[in-house]
Amino acid sequence: ESLEQYNADPVAYLKEHPAEAKDELLTYLDRNTEWKLSDLAGDVMHLGHRSNSFDVGEKLFSVASCIGCHRMNGKGANVGPDLTKLPAEYKPVDVLQHILDPSKKIDRKYQSNLIVLKSGKVVAGLVVKEDDTSLHVLDNPTAPDRIRVIAKDELEEREVSEVSIMPKGVLNKLTREEILDLLAFVVSRGDKKSDLFKAHHHGE
Repeated sequence: ESLEQYNADPVAYLKEHPAEAKDELLTYLDRNTEWKLSDLAGDVMHLGHRSNSFDVGEKLFSVASCIGCHRMNGKGANVGPDLTKLPAEYKPVDVLQHILDPSKKIDRKYQSNLIVLKSGKVVAGLVVKEDDTSLHVLDNPTAPDRIRVIAKDELEEREVSEVSIMPKGVLNKLTREEILDLLAFVVSRGDKKSDLFKAHHHGE
């Protein structure tokens, strides 16, 4: 009977019997909000007064692919800065601004290079190692174990890029509440005992 109803009007059937996402990541696919600093700044200013969830923030650190480039508590990759060692002067709004606009301020250590080869091919990526004869370039942040080795005698031109290897829009699939939990996790340097999570513990 269900199959007959579906075949008769698939759209109406799925509207009445929505499919449950078995993979948690699938629940994020239909979201797309281009968040701006002005959208979230007010909430971020009061981050220490809301019921932030450490567990949600930690989970989102993986879901939003932060862990693919950053380390936290010994887990993750070394493509970007180790966020366990986030400088003390960084306030929540500073962290949020960097996430929303990663190219605004780039640590020189993590600036990518634009490399033009004599063959005419262009390679963009992070130079993770350099010696007298070659460059070791990470040109795909999602595959940090795959390093491309380029001989220096193949180089035609090389310049530092002003565009961060960290992509924009990493928060677009998250809700306001999720962003705040993720931000609390990052600002706390992954410390579950941080004051940022006390209100949540008291509410449990």
